[in-house]
This record gives sequence, structure tokens and C-alpha cells, in this order.
Amino acid sequence: MSRRRKAQRGRSPPRKRAAPAAARVEVPATEELVREGHDPLHAAYIAAQHLISGWLERAARAKGTTVAKHARVVAAAEEEYTPSGPPMSPLTTSFFSCWSCLDLRFKGRTVARRLLEAANPPAALATHRAAVEAFEASRMGVYEPLGAAGGLVWLRELLTEREVLCHCPTGYPGQAGELWYARVLPPLDGVEAEHPVVFTTPYVIAWPGKQEWLRYLERTLPETETTSERDAALHELLKHGPDAYYWPEFVFRAYANHRSDAILLAGIPDDPSSLPHGDEPPPRLPSV
Repeated sequence: MSRRRKAQRGRSPPRKRAAPAAARVEVPATEELVREGHDPLHAAYIAAQHLISGWLERAARAKGTTVAKHARVVAAAEEEYTPSGPPMSPLTTSFFSCWSCLDLRFKGRTVARRLLEAANPPAALATHRAAVEAFEASRMGVYEPLGAAGGLVWLRELLTEREVLCHCPTGYPGQAGELWYARVLPPLDGVEAEHPVVFTTPYVIAWPGKQEWLRYLERTLPETETTSERDAALHELLKHGPDAYYWPEFVFRAYANHRSDAILLAGIPDDPSSLPHGDEPPPRLPSV
């Protein structure tokens, strides 16, 4: 894996732009997603993801608006990272969609926040508002796997030490000594699911271990006096990063290998020498 971005795009046909959509946003029915084999909670969030990205595509057609400018930033990042999962790109479609719609801010707002505040939102938002709100509030986290049982995985987040028993749709059980970089989403009222869900394919950090990552978090976060202040600072770091492209750049540069149920990473974000592709040139992306 290397960052020969232009060469990579040259080896695959350009992605076709979707034809103009109808006025309303098409969202897959959660019942149909469940019939296809998805966990009910995972299905609810998949539907919300479709709603957010579909609304952005539709709203972006209003030329000159802030949403249209926001969409151009997302499109530039999509062209740069070609998200499709390994071996083409370490960024999976799901990871990129979550980052670009839930975490990437343009003029102080994420795409999901713009949808929630829209004057004329699609009718489907009334059905999926709770999922969109939970989605927008979520972030990635760094977790230590504690074991698996009954198809569920125990994870403990670094620094906060919060433990969660969750469903991992890829089936990856985790191993002692590794860390997960993952987005864990909470249960929703009215959805028959007792446990949170790991929404994206787990990014498994095989090296370095827990202590090195704790030191990274401690030196990167500002000094705080209370637990709530620390948690807020951690949320800001892991959701938005020190700069807009910090976390997709980490995934790109840290990529080490992959398997069908997980993607393997190595290194620390602020130490280029620790990353397998830390010497790759920076991307040419618009400022936000």
C-alpha cells in the first residue's frame, strides 16, 4: 500500500456520478435491511447514513449555498482517498461516509448537523431523527478488547475506561494485546437491540500497545481539571482532530494489512516514523 494516489486512480475507472435525484431522499427500509441479515440497530444506523448522504447530494444542487460548498469539500476528499476498502484504499466506504458526514466540519457544522437544522428537511427525517442525532453525536474511539462471548465483544475505551458489550457485524472477536479504532453506536428507543453496535469495520492497531497510546492521548490533550472537561477534550480530538483531515490521514498512513473482518493498522498519529506510510506526501485538499 502506498500513496501513489494519481496512479491508483489511473488503474480504476472513475466513479460515476449519480443521476439527479427526486425531491425526496430514498432511504432503505430498516425491515428490509434486517431481512438481509443486518442486526436491527445496525440496520437503523445504515438507514440514517443513507438519509444523511442522500440529503447532502440533493441539497448540494442548490448552487452557491453553504451546503453546496460543503459538498465540494467532501467530493474533493472522496477523490483523494478513493474510499472502497483494501486493497484499493485503507478507508472503507463506511468509515469515509461517517467521517465526511458526521465529523468533518465546514464553517462550524457537520453535514448531519446541517440536515438536523435544515428549514425543509426530507420527510424521512421524522422517522430517522433519533438515529441521525445519535449518529451526529458519535465519534471514533480507541478501545482495548477484553474478550468475546455469545457473538458479542467486550471493549474498554482508553482513558475514559468505559466498558461496553457490543455487537460487531463483521464477526471479528478481537485478541489480547491489540487495540481497536472504531465507532461504537448506542442503542435507540424503539429498536429491538440490547447492545451497542460497532458500525465500521474494526481498525485493529497491532502496534504499539496500550501504554504508548495512553501517552499519545495525554500529551495531545490539553490540561483539564475535571473528568467532564477531559471527556469533552477527548471527544473533540477523536471526532474532529487537530485539523480536518487528521484521522483519515492517520488511517491512510497507518495501514499495514487487512483480513475479511478487520483492517490492520500500526503506529501513532503524531509520530510519522512509526507509521508504515508516514513518509508519504501530504494530500492536496481544500481548507475548511
